[in-house]
Amino acid sequence: MTAGNIRRATLGILAALLCASLLGTDHPATATPSSAVPLLEEATPPANAVLTEPVDWVYLTFDRLINTFSIRVTGPNGHDVARDNAIVKHDMISQPLHTLTQPGTYRVTWQVIDLDGHQASGSHSFTITPGVTTTPENTATTPATTPHSVPPTAPPATNQSTITTPLAATIALSLLAGLTLLTIRHRRRVRASRAQRPDRT
Repeated sequence: MTAGNIRRATLGILAALLCASLLGTDHPATATPSSAVPLLEEATPPANAVLTEPVDWVYLTFDRLINTFSIRVTGPNGHDVARDNAIVKHDMISQPLHTLTQPGTYRVTWQVIDLDGHQASGSHSFTITPGVTTTPENTATTPATTPHSVPPTAPPATNQSTITTPLAATIALSLLAGLTLLTIRHRRRVRASRAQRPDRT
């Protein structure tokens, strides 16, 4: 190896080490510190939601793992509507409820502590309203026709022709090809028999 090759190899190694060191210090320099307190990212049902169907669970999802927590869901009369103890899994709290069907406003109050001891608390509410019932007045403008008043329509005759025509054409072509093959074989046999006959002259 010449001196020039050794010099180029050395410079390449130094450049690779420099890039590795820069890449190794890039992540810590650009990392953004997390919020000091846990943040509620999603609530189900959402805050201020107006629902027309029963509710069985309340879910709270935070931006980090939760260590300890407390949650309370109260109904329009202020009574607790929890069916069982709440469950925490990673960053989500799940609170089972007695099936909520009574119209009114329900309030969710919570407090959490993350793994670093940071605390946060909050509350929100959602509302349940009766489902919309269809009244006879709403259906009075509907035409008084029934499914039986319209006789069933037979499928167009063209559908059968479009199906049977290709089939008939295929059969005809197959027969023609068979006849042609038989004719060719017959002619070959005649020629062969003539060629084998002795010349009587």
